[in-house]
Amino acid sequence: MPWLAAGTGVKLALGGESSFWSALAWSLVRSGLLALIATLFADGLGNWLARQAGVRTWRGRVLWGLLLTPWLTPGLVIGYCYRDTAMAWLATSWRTELLYDFILLSQAVPVGVIMHRFAPRSRMAASALHCAQLQRPRQRIFDTWHLRLWWQARGQSLATVLAVLFLLIFQEAEVASLLQTHTWTEWMFTSQAKGLPVLVTLRYALIVVAAQSIAIVPVASWLASSDWRSRREAVAPSTNRGLPNWLAVGWLLFAFLLVTGIPLDQLLSGTQSGWGNLLHEPALGSELGDAALLAITTAGAVLFATRWGLSHRWPQWLMIALLLPGLLGGLPLGLGLAALFQTDILSMAYQGPVPLILGEVLLMFPRALLLVGLWQPARLSTGAHLAQLQAASPVQGQRDSGRELTWMLRGQHHWWCLWLVFYWAYFELMLPSLLAPPGFTPVSLVVYNFLHYGRIHALAAKLLLALLVPLGAMLLLTSMRRMWWPWFAPQTNQPEDARTP
Repeated sequence: MPWLAAGTGVKLALGGESSFWSALAWSLVRSGLLALIATLFADGLGNWLARQAGVRTWRGRVLWGLLLTPWLTPGLVIGYCYRDTAMAWLATSWRTELLYDFILLSQAVPVGVIMHRFAPRSRMAASALHCAQLQRPRQRIFDTWHLRLWWQARGQSLATVLAVLFLLIFQEAEVASLLQTHTWTEWMFTSQAKGLPVLVTLRYALIVVAAQSIAIVPVASWLASSDWRSRREAVAPSTNRGLPNWLAVGWLLFAFLLVTGIPLDQLLSGTQSGWGNLLHEPALGSELGDAALLAITTAGAVLFATRWGLSHRWPQWLMIALLLPGLLGGLPLGLGLAALFQTDILSMAYQGPVPLILGEVLLMFPRALLLVGLWQPARLSTGAHLAQLQAASPVQGQRDSGRELTWMLRGQHHWWCLWLVFYWAYFELMLPSLLAPPGFTPVSLVVYNFLHYGRIHALAAKLLLALLVPLGAMLLLTSMRRMWWPWFAPQTNQPEDARTP
């Protein structure tokens, strides 16, 4: 009954006010501390990795694989492994909190390493900062001029990384919901599912947006600025040797086992007796198809918008306006779009796929802009232009070599960005749970709903199959790259009198 649902929502709003504020306060404290630890630790770990073997060697690939795999492990896989463990620890919630904190650190440190490694810093070299420090009078303990100098040389970069990691940790929702940890995302998502009215939930979401605006505004301004994408070559190598070998290797192994190794082992062990149950699920194909269709649509639209924005130099205010919705996080963005499309003007589109697709595109746009923008100078480099000219040669051998060089300098980056956006959209959970139209059931949403009943073998098989679909498609298409890349490689106009010998 409508009046019963409304009454339940009012009771939740009145009785959960104090629990919301406590969850929000604890989330802010947790996110700030973990973001600071991850920022400092990622700086040392990134310097250590830079002094190891190159990425193209087997040792470098193993190290970077150990680093990045926890970041790419879906929250559903982690929740499947530790859901029952967290439920057994309800009487001692501090153990669940400690487990959740280490999971967040394991997934935040790789992002910090990537930003420290590839994102540009100030034009000021480390030697210039060192010379300025030598000129500092010894009798003056605090000098604002040298503080501003350090901020321009180093502090601004650290603050940007800190803000990004704070948003990443603060907005995490999937693992928090499955582990039942004390976070604002778990409180809000549970309250909304129990019948809290959309307008009341939206009021709480506005409070959350205001609380994280201190990090959203500088990150949006930084991403919208074109200065950070045009000065990669100005970054001076760091003189810091990084972490000790035992600490760096120990952390990589610990994070990999905690977030990826143990969950995959639990998933594989549960799958052995669950494959037969998949044959009795006629909706499995449609669930996988819905998730893949949504991910393909999102990835194509996001990559097109990103490349268009970077090539046409959109005004900074327009770029900030497009970045802000995605930086809010999946849960506030989904609630805002749900309230917007329930108005009289847009109510006709609420039952369709438009709100969900729009939400996915807005959510993935900041991530794609960061990924594409980090390699943007390579697109404009002289080497890339020469490779494009060679790819248009009338000589078959030179043309093949030019296409291969074009792939190495331009194509492979856009391909991996496209796959990452597809991968993230494929496993996105918050937006489909709030905006999915009737009859549209992505496999991530189905798996999440059944995960609340515990670790089921049939569910392990479905989750493993859902994980193999994007990974298998990526491996297949990458292995066939030489067949489809010539059709998409950038072409340069050839002279009309060109003859093939």
